[in-house]
Amino acid sequence: MRLSTAVLGSEQGYHNASTSPMVDVRQAGQMGYTPDFRAYLSAASYVRRNLFCLVLESPRGFNELPQPEVWHDTLKALVETGAQSIEGLRSTIRVEVGAQPIGGSGEQFEDPTNVTRERSEPTFTFVEKYGKPINRFLDGWIRWLIMDPETKVPLIRTISNEIPDLLPDFYACSLFFIEPDPLHLTVVESYLMTNCYPETAGQVESRRDITQGMEQVTYNVRFYGMQQVGAGVNAFAQTLLDQINLSGANPNRREAFITSISADMQAASNGYRDVVGQVAENQVA
Repeated sequence: MRLSTAVLGSEQGYHNASTSPMVDVRQAGQMGYTPDFRAYLSAASYVRRNLFCLVLESPRGFNELPQPEVWHDTLKALVETGAQSIEGLRSTIRVEVGAQPIGGSGEQFEDPTNVTRERSEPTFTFVEKYGKPINRFLDGWIRWLIMDPETKVPLIRTISNEIPDLLPDFYACSLFFIEPDPLHLTVVESYLMTNCYPETAGQVESRRDITQGMEQVTYNVRFYGMQQVGAGVNAFAQTLLDQINLSGANPNRREAFITSISADMQAASNGYRDVVGQVAENQVA
């Protein structure tokens, strides 16, 4: 039987800062004199889900490059669906203290002196693709919009005299990281970041060793940026999550990605169907 108090009400206490349902920890204690099996639902653990990233704004400078849609599309594809992993999203708060001795036993009395929040440093892991398009894209982003390593001037100046300024919106993007609940219905955590741009285009090196197997190349690319978190950010994240409707999005019911036999295989002989046909043609009366 489910206790009516298993879930904390949305207007109760600290719940008003969250958009996601949460258990009432006043009912979750199972480590006392004896467990309370009536309240077993409240013992359900928080299992961190995979977050996803949405691009809210891309660099304005992409519009000054040839085929700007390729640049915009590549940024969105890379950070939203192309990263093998995304790490470094944090908003942990910490209390700093000043201490004074109490007596001679070594006891300390601590006074809170500051509260800080840990910064996010999103790091994307990319597995490079054939022809090194990821490195070429990130390298171009840095050289064309931020700075060329040799001239110390963005290369966009070599093709345009109409650039009014080099403010951050020219070379940086805004990213939104959202961690949903298990049902992908509500927001558990969200991180709104702006002034984002890559620290590197990925390590570039070559080698020769014919005694060893060749290797795939993986980049860990950290993005600079500053973040906003809190109830207001969670509310905006919830509006975006509401627009991602999973109804009918069943991958098990997708059409087959190949729906016909190629002409070469139709012309080939001695396959499964051919043998069946041969048997059918060689029947005794």
